Formats: sequence, C-alpha cells, structure tokens
Amino acid sequence: MGKGKGSKKIKNRGQSNRKGRKDKSFLRWAIDLVYREKVLTVLALLALVVVFFNVYVSIFDQKIDLNGDNLNYYYLAKNLSEKGTYAFSYDLQQRPHSHWPPGYPFIMTAFMTISDSVNFMKGVNGMFLLASSILLFLTFRRFGLGVMVSFAGAFVVLYSGPFLRYSTIMMSEIPFLFFSTLSIYLISISDFKKVVYKNHTFILAIVCLYFTYLIRSQGIALLPGIILFLLLSKKWWYIPGTFAIFGISAIPWALRNHFADVSSSYVNQLLMKNPYRVEDGQVDFMGLLERILSNAQRYLDKEIPVSLVNNLSVVYTGDNFEKWTHWWVGTILVVLITIGIFAIQKNRSLLIGYIAGTLGILLLWPEVWFGNRFILPIIPFLAVSAINGIKFLADLIIQKAIGWNFQFNALLLIPVIVMLNIDRINQLRQNASHNIYPPAYANYFEVATWARENIEDENTVIAARKPELFHHFSGTYMARFRRTPDEEALIEGLKRNEVTHVVIEQLGFADTGRYLLPAVQNNPGIFQVIHQTEEPQAYLITFNPQ
Repeated sequence: MGKGKGSKKIKNRGQSNRKGRKDKSFLRWAIDLVYREKVLTVLALLALVVVFFNVYVSIFDQKIDLNGDNLNYYYLAKNLSEKGTYAFSYDLQQRPHSHWPPGYPFIMTAFMTISDSVNFMKGVNGMFLLASSILLFLTFRRFGLGVMVSFAGAFVVLYSGPFLRYSTIMMSEIPFLFFSTLSIYLISISDFKKVVYKNHTFILAIVCLYFTYLIRSQGIALLPGIILFLLLSKKWWYIPGTFAIFGISAIPWALRNHFADVSSSYVNQLLMKNPYRVEDGQVDFMGLLERILSNAQRYLDKEIPVSLVNNLSVVYTGDNFEKWTHWWVGTILVVLITIGIFAIQKNRSLLIGYIAGTLGILLLWPEVWFGNRFILPIIPFLAVSAINGIKFLADLIIQKAIGWNFQFNALLLIPVIVMLNIDRINQLRQNASHNIYPPAYANYFEVATWARENIEDENTVIAARKPELFHHFSGTYMARFRRTPDEEALIEGLKRNEVTHVVIEQLGFADTGRYLLPAVQNNPGIFQVIHQTEEPQAYLITFNPQ
C-alpha cells in the first residue's frame, strides 16, 4: 500500500516536472519568437502606423496656412490639371512659370483626379509622412542599424513639430523627404555586380533622384552623396552612368523651359544680398564668405538644436535676438551625430555625402532664408545618427567600463524624444482647435470676400502682397507688384500686368509699406479707395492709369 502511494507520488512529480519543462519551453519559444528580427520589424512598422494616426488626427489644421506658398503649389497644380499648362490659374496672362519647381504640383495633379479639395491635398501630405517614416525605418536597416535604433529614428519624424506641421499644409517638404529617402533606399538595395544599364534598381534610383530635384532644387545635394559612395566603393563605371541617367531624365523639363523661354529665379536670388530688397544689389566674394560663416553659426546654434529638440525656442530678428542661443546643445548634438555616423557599418559614405552636400548648399543661401524647413530632409538622418551615437557610447560604458554583458536598448530613448518635443505637439493641437485667423489676415480676407461679391468684371486683376491667399477668397485674377522704390517702374509694372485694383494691408511684411504704399499716396489721381476695413485696416483701391 505504502509502495503504491509512493510510486504514485513519484509519477505525479515526474509529470509535473515534464509539464513545467514544457511550460518553460513554450515561454522561451514565445520570447524567442517576439525577438526574431522579422517579427520585431513587423511590430515596429505597426507601431509607426499607430503613432501616426494617434498624433496626426489631433494636430490636423483645416485652416489655410498663411505662408502663401502652399496655395501657389495648389493653383499651379489646379491649372496643370484643368488646362494642361504650368502656370498660375489666377494669372490672367497665363505666363509659363519657373520659380516653384514642378515636382510637387505634378504629384498634386495626379491626386486631383480623386479630389481637388484643399483638405484632401493636406491629407495626401499626411500619407506621405507615414510612408516616409516606414521607408526611413527600412533605409536605416540598410545602414546596418538595429531594429530598435531604426524605430527610434523613424519615430522622431512622427513626433516632430516641423514634420507634422508640413504634413498638414500643401508644401513640398514631406514629398521631398519621401522621394529623397526612396532614392537612398534604392541605391542601398542595388546589385552593383550588374553593369549599369542592366541594374534597373539603380536606374530607378537616379530617375527618382532627378524627380526629387524637381520637387525642391536642393535635391541636387543627393548627387554628391551618390558619387562619393560610388568612388569609395570603386564602382567606376557607375559614376559616368549616374551623370548620364540624370542628364537624360532632365531633358523633358529642360526642353519645356527652353521653348517657354523661362529660367529658374533661384540662382538670381541666391546671388542677391537680400532677395526681398533688390535695390541692395548682388553679394560680392567677401559678402559670400561672411554669409557662409554666419549660416554655419546659425545652423549650429539654432536650426539643428530646434529641429531635434522642438521644445527649444529661438528668435531670429528683433529686440530679443541673441546670436548665440543654444550653441552648447548644437555642439553636443554634432558630437553625437559624428560618433553615430562613424559607428555605422554599411553605406556610410552615402549618408556622409548627402548630409555634407545639403549643408554645403544651404551655407550659400541668403541669410534672410532662415528657419529649419530647409534642413528637414536630413533631420531624420541626423536624428538616427545621434541615437546611434548615444547607443555606441552607452554600450562602451556598459560593456567596457562596467563589465556588464548586455547592450543599450534604443527604445529607452522614446520617452526622452516625447519629452523634448511635447510642447510643440501641444501647440499644434491648440492651433488646430482654433478656427480664427489673426486680425490683419481676417481683414485681408474680408476685403477679398468683398471683391468676390461686389466686382462683376471677369477680367479684374488685383495686385497684392500675397496674391495666392487673396485669390483663394476672392476668385479674381491676381498679380504681384514690383519690389522697387522707383514709382514709375512700379506703376509701369501694374500696367503691364493689366492690373485694375491694388490692396494695401497690414500683414506685417515691409514690401507693401516700402514700395506700393508710397506709389499710391504720391499718385492720388490714378488710385482711389473703394473699400476698407476696421483696424488693422486693409484697403481695396482702384488703379486707373488713364
């Protein structure tokens, strides 16, 4: 009897041990499954989608953005969609346009086959932001970065005030980010064992590079990155092949500009001391050198710190302007970025060339073109490099100094990223919740609405400081006035543009007060006020040179 009971206990204990081992084996299998690279990749991509929709819906702003350029892109695309010509739909003379590159309007035109709603177009940019974050994650993996570092780098894009803002307005920054990243990704997966003309992925990458250039002219900065990568990789035949593919891709748009007899105005503006004060003339060699040094200081002190730490604030002009504001933050970030870049094992030269090419171009730009919108395309690569630099230093401390045998997990930086950017995100949410324009713009739009309801002549042409914004509310043809203190030249420009009315406003820009207002005040015989608002006053004035 006792023996039977004892045997039963031993048997039960054995079954319990086997069951325990089975449970542990299942748990270990589950843990191993979760930490498999493919599973981690899928989970990371799903997390990016969830983060995007959670943030984007809360910051989407249905108001028209007041920078004006966003509507210029829209009305170029609308004219291209309706009339097939690259000109402003509010231009009575339908002059071929050349200032804003055609890439983004081409994209908008394609989506206008679904809807030409302004909010729909904004949503398209939001989808480009989500696609960019996913593509950035995959591109970071091609640099040999781990899943966690790549996810943290892609997360920065989805939790960054500047990126989110440009994803809710009709500007080219987000599509540029997508196509520039796509070019880099395609280069990274190209099979360079093939000859150039058989490497279809590489050919597509260079065509995509040229389209990136058509979206924003600074896309040319990708070219030196690719050439440096090919040089260091000793892919000699690919270098002339790159220039050939790029040149062939450029032929259609070059022919259009040739036959339309237009050229880009960016080069002329680049050589001016101040593009907004043409009377100051062009910059000389010493002025260009001073510009480079000033821009370098500004990017270290302001643009890079504010782009990666959105909670920081800077003042560029006025009484509160400080030349050295966040230099110590910028210095720390540059050190981390440098360490992170040189810790990258794959395609490092491609990354170095792209960053150096972009910054090299931006250092030449007029100092009045400030703000971090120009370096947005390289911010994700700077961010992931900084994250990789932190991981490299943390691993060095943990494994070498302390002697622990484990690596730093970049996911621990996600709360830090949120904390450093939350103020800007909350500000975007607050702006989206208010549907009221600033008083000066509200009155400007009130004048435009009055013009829509009271001016019956279909050939009315109104000259204004922000014609695209005025047209959006008035529906009238629009023109710009010349930025010149020469009143005769300004008035002659109004005649040439067939202007019938002008607008005096208080939007805060100096052009109207410096150029247009004196011409109106000194020539009362040809200008007459027909409508004005309350303070801050805006005026609609007829122009009758006869």
